[in-house]
Amino acid sequence: MNLRNLLYVIQPGAQTAEKGVINMQKKLFLGAALGLAMFANTAFAEVNTDYLANELRSYPGWPLEVYCNATDVNVRTQPNTDCDVITMLQRGDKFYVSMVVDVVNSEYKWLLGTTERGHVGFMASKYLDTTPRAASAAGRFNAALEADWIMDPEIFASGAYYPGPVEQNTDDIISYADKKMQVGPRLFYIDSARNKVNDVKINKLHGSMAGYAVGQQLDTDRQIALDGYLKMNGWENDSMGVGISDTHHMIGWVKYAYNARGQKCLHKSFYVKLDSRDVIAEIMYCESDVHLAN
Repeated sequence: MNLRNLLYVIQPGAQTAEKGVINMQKKLFLGAALGLAMFANTAFAEVNTDYLANELRSYPGWPLEVYCNATDVNVRTQPNTDCDVITMLQRGDKFYVSMVVDVVNSEYKWLLGTTERGHVGFMASKYLDTTPRAASAAGRFNAALEADWIMDPEIFASGAYYPGPVEQNTDDIISYADKKMQVGPRLFYIDSARNKVNDVKINKLHGSMAGYAVGQQLDTDRQIALDGYLKMNGWENDSMGVGISDTHHMIGWVKYAYNARGQKCLHKSFYVKLDSRDVIAEIMYCESDVHLAN
């Protein structure tokens, strides 16, 4: 099975994504305590691939966060050492695992996942460790969110789940961006002067983030669940950034961080645009550089 087929397996459509989220919400809290004991015997432990494979089969919508335990570790295009290297991770870098891949006669157990920057590839499990929090409800949701938090259109395009053409600039741009680029379901707003993406909009079926997809219904119960998962990871409701029109309404959250001066600054924003039937029309997210704050 090649990488593109594997990506298709782990990136379901809206209905599959919705089912995975519902099952996760029902079962994850019950299994977390048992999972912690099986996943790691110490505060920091090498990945237990048997347990990891079982968890990923049970809840395919949300990956598990692990971290690199060595320097210059390769992320590869295929689960072997004879293929191309996509990028390298350093000690402490995170990797969000979506699948355990058993290769006959291989000296390694291979894990398919996503780097913090959005590279999708394979890593040998011996170079990856985990913490107990990774198997908790908060840890699983945060891994799903961070794995889909893609701010680099070129990296996303190199392994895009939904390949699409680049759109030309139009007059429909936001104030801090002079350029935009559509890659599959994601529309990247770019500040050319700083060569930085300011804002990303997921605006096509069935583009998804953390298992929530455009075209999926997000009723009151699911909105409450999403709010709970975000708040478990330090997010707050954004009462200023939401709005209501005749056809749509917006719900949103923000997350703060401290800069070098100790000032609390806006770091991330996350919004979901819903139509009158509470069906997701768009998913938007933004990342601010806290070190640029005055």
